[in-house]
Amino acid sequence: MTRRLRRVVVVASVAASVAAGGAATAVASDTGHVGSPLSVRGTEPAAAPATQNLATVPEASGQSSTTTPPAATAVVPEATTANTAEASTTYVSRPDLPRFNATTTQPGTPHPGVLFGGYLGTTGNGNSSSALVVYGNDGEPVWIKPHASSGATATPVKYGNTDALAYIVAPGRWEIISGGYTKIAEVAVETETTSSGAHFALFPNSNIAAVSGTRSVVVDLTPYGGSGPAVVRFGTVSTVNIQTGEVLSSWSSLTPGAEETGQGAIPVSDTYRQRQGNLLDYLGISSIAFGDAPNRILISARGTSAVYEIDTTTGEIVWALGGKRPTVQLPDGTPAPNDPFSVGAHEDGALYVGDADPQTGRARGLVYRTDGTAPTSLIKQIAPDTAPVVQANSRGAFQPVSGAVPVGGTYAGLLSLDGSVFEYDADGAQVFTATAPTSQRTATVRSAWDGRPTTSPDIAAEVQGGNHAVVYASWNGSDQVAQWRVQIGADGDNLRVVTTAPRAGFETALPIDYIAADQYVRVDALDANGSIIGTVDRPGLLPMAEAYVRAGGAETLGGYWGRSSSPDRASIQYEYGSIEWSPRTGAHPITGAIYRYYSSGGGGGAGLPLTDAVALPDGRGTQQEFERGSIYHTAETGAHTVSDIFRDKYRAMGAERGSLGYPKTDQFTVGNPSTPEQRFEGGVLVSGAPGWNGPVYALTGAIGVKWIAMGGLSSPMGLPKSDVQTTPDKVGRFVHFTNFWSVYWTPSTGAQALDDPMVGKWSANGWELGFLGYPVTSVATTPDGVGRYAHFQGGSIYWTNGTGAAIVRGSIRDKWAANGWELGVLGYPTTDETATPDGVGRFTHFQGGSIYWTPSTGATIVRGAIRDKWEATGWELGVLGYPTTDETGTPDGVGRFNHFQGGSIYWTPSTWSHVVRGDIKATWASLGWELGRLGYPTTDEYRLANGNQRQDFQHGSIVWDHLTRKTTVSYF
Repeated sequence: MTRRLRRVVVVASVAASVAAGGAATAVASDTGHVGSPLSVRGTEPAAAPATQNLATVPEASGQSSTTTPPAATAVVPEATTANTAEASTTYVSRPDLPRFNATTTQPGTPHPGVLFGGYLGTTGNGNSSSALVVYGNDGEPVWIKPHASSGATATPVKYGNTDALAYIVAPGRWEIISGGYTKIAEVAVETETTSSGAHFALFPNSNIAAVSGTRSVVVDLTPYGGSGPAVVRFGTVSTVNIQTGEVLSSWSSLTPGAEETGQGAIPVSDTYRQRQGNLLDYLGISSIAFGDAPNRILISARGTSAVYEIDTTTGEIVWALGGKRPTVQLPDGTPAPNDPFSVGAHEDGALYVGDADPQTGRARGLVYRTDGTAPTSLIKQIAPDTAPVVQANSRGAFQPVSGAVPVGGTYAGLLSLDGSVFEYDADGAQVFTATAPTSQRTATVRSAWDGRPTTSPDIAAEVQGGNHAVVYASWNGSDQVAQWRVQIGADGDNLRVVTTAPRAGFETALPIDYIAADQYVRVDALDANGSIIGTVDRPGLLPMAEAYVRAGGAETLGGYWGRSSSPDRASIQYEYGSIEWSPRTGAHPITGAIYRYYSSGGGGGAGLPLTDAVALPDGRGTQQEFERGSIYHTAETGAHTVSDIFRDKYRAMGAERGSLGYPKTDQFTVGNPSTPEQRFEGGVLVSGAPGWNGPVYALTGAIGVKWIAMGGLSSPMGLPKSDVQTTPDKVGRFVHFTNFWSVYWTPSTGAQALDDPMVGKWSANGWELGFLGYPVTSVATTPDGVGRYAHFQGGSIYWTNGTGAAIVRGSIRDKWAANGWELGVLGYPTTDETATPDGVGRFTHFQGGSIYWTPSTGATIVRGAIRDKWEATGWELGVLGYPTTDETGTPDGVGRFNHFQGGSIYWTPSTWSHVVRGDIKATWASLGWELGRLGYPTTDEYRLANGNQRQDFQHGSIVWDHLTRKTTVSYF
């Protein structure tokens, strides 16, 4: 769709409905998606129509003759073009209504009443809209109903003693509305379409309506000169009791129950039409009217080029005028109907037929005299030489109007076709013409009307700079307005009259001057006596008009969608934005991506705008302030609201220019009580306490990312206890959380999350200033699922429920890692790494043993019975000193051993653990250790009575002589 530059406009209407919360909602009836109107004012007079010809045929007097008198010259005044406040496709105050443009002339005095019809208009967004219209002799609409069924026309009827009009709303369904434009009755019958063959008539002074329509059946056209089967559309007429809905009678042009034969009251063979593709609309009912009884219906049929009177009770044709099988024989030379588009009857019995002149193809009107049962002769012919040519889809009417004289004189009539109207008085003089839009072909008729809408007037405003404005006023349906009065002021109790001006067509432009304090506009509709007959109050109208200009008008906002108004709030919706107003916030437009977000409910909690949207200095985003939050938008992040609970904190941190950047989500809540959180490009804002009343903390950078990765408010960490803090060494950043978790970050380690056991052990050892330094991993579960751990720059902390938290680090951790961590023989650490009593070594005990370390021995594992034996000798303070090897399996696979600085411990299941050391160990080693003849030691070294030392083995012993310091081996 190509957008059009438009200046105006802010519209207003107050309807009798109340929105949620008690606010009166003022959305005009039948307002739809239409474009915002143009505001170029002015009129262009249309060219006067050419002189009309009038052909009159006297009553037949025994001889057949047709006479055509010389053309009469009429004095044609300057054409009156409908006054328009602007050259637009819609109205400023009612942008939902397609503009109706009619050019009229009044060479004489038109008959009483207004004109009823239909047209195809164009809404402000370029879309077509069928509409019903009632308009006056000046060409200005009295009433417009948009979004009517295609081809529909307003049909005036007398329902009881009430002037009413009927129109089709769905296939077979018609509504009757009063002069208040409220439905007073409905008629429904079975039919297929809303356009082809759909017509309505009301029997005078009764509750009986006639409705025509169409149905379809497949007929073999071969017997009728056609080529095989086709879908044949045939006509139906039903009479209905309006009050009860009872169908009184039904008539079909084809025999009911045998329609597929093509036979009936008016058989398929009577048609002049050719099939179009697979469809043959053979009858083409173009109008209906009641005859002299409720069961006698007049039909004009273009497909058979005939007019009929049918009896809906018997189904018979009473008479047929024209066509292939006429039953009425007219005098020679008397024209029969040709392609008739209209039929009607005057109360004195005259028959009115509108058809196509066979010579020119133009619309003409034929008035026939009847003998009480059938037409007998032609008494008048109206054939304007500027009448439109009757097309295949034309619609028209030839209507007897008030002032017709009895048979024997001349007849007044109104001939219309496709929006063109020609009206004559009883003397044959043309008194009125109209040329209305022909883009939709509808009939036009004249009738009395008293339009008194139950809705209020509609107004709109256009600001023009320099405190000048134009208020546009209209009242769809009212024909009683003589003047408009405009009052403005700060509120509804302090108003001053700024102009009073005569009504100038459907919509009147009312120039005014105003000041900034004028927030309120009231417009009164005055009748000819100066009495108020309608009022509309519009708070915020002028400020909203200013906001429309600030927003860029239609180029930014697009076409009009709808409106609502109450004393404390007003809103106008457009295709691409809205304008919102209240006394406390003023008027501000919401446009573009912020509007799409706001209107979809994303900013529903933000309230009304406090400012217009502004482009932010970084060139990336836009921002708009609202009562309960700020909405930010960028192409990358979309639109999101920073609500009141977070807005102050966000601003204090520099808003989008600060470390948080733009919001990436709306605020959301988790938990019970609900706790709010919102995520940004550079972090998170979150409440520091459950619910909505806690302090707000910012988790920025990698710490915020880590918190989100851990689940945010759904994580086990709890809520933050502060913003991101700097560590004492100035290297890192950290945040502590309510569930005794912490997140620490440095540039080299990244952000790592620690749970309560890790934090407790780490903090007890000096946090990051201790030997562990910063964490290099977050807490994690061990592969066996039993424990948790975290690695640090200087070691690790491992925890299980049974062991608690223990620190393991350096060479001891390396040794443990080389032996399978907690999945190896050692299991989990049960102590921190600890210094040995002699101050030389370090050790850590594990579930399955210990690791000891000295600078000279390195880290070694000692465990089981060997560790027990070592412990019994005094650990590293005993004769053995520190282990120099891990526990190792013997070559024969039977035993285990550890070497120590002062000896060895050997173990087998049968001999258990024994210390071997000194010269005895050296001798045993020289004999092949446990693989030699002695086998494994079965005792520790023990002292003999003579002072020597002995140690027994499986197959002997070794004795050490304390005097000679020699060893002796014995076998047994």
